[in-house]
Amino acid sequence: MSADEYRRPGGFRLLPWPLGIILLVVAVPAAYLFSWAWDLVESTPETVLASNWGVRLPPRSSVVEHHEEASFHGDGYRVTVVTVEPPVEDGVGIFDISNMSPEPLTIEQSGLVVAAAKALRPTNHLDMSTPGLRTAELAQGDGSVLLCVFDASTNRFFIYEELF
Repeated sequence: MSADEYRRPGGFRLLPWPLGIILLVVAVPAAYLFSWAWDLVESTPETVLASNWGVRLPPRSSVVEHHEEASFHGDGYRVTVVTVEPPVEDGVGIFDISNMSPEPLTIEQSGLVVAAAKALRPTNHLDMSTPGLRTAELAQGDGSVLLCVFDASTNRFFIYEELF
């Protein structure tokens, strides 16, 4: 292209360098803010449980507390405490109380509860000595574990995740 073609109407024009710098200064922070806002919308405890484990919270439930370790790779511990309005028998999947084990927590499950509580210090603690606790567990091939403990005395699910 010749110099005349840049000046003709309909010809190709380069942006002046100050305008390019202004666009760069505005575009980079705008992209960062958009990414941050998208993460806020997409990474609720409900959506994370659904995407990582394929589970949905029971009907009439609400998240009371959620903590997770800050990690670039997403590994570490997560604790989510969910309260449920009675009756809680209509759970789905891992939250179906009729399919949860009435057996006491195993040594591995107790170890996960203690390690996650020590790392994240939730304000709502699971009392592992409470009679009638019910448990369900999911595992992934990489060693990651989701432990769901239902405490009927509080109508709460305590969800512990150990991610690798």
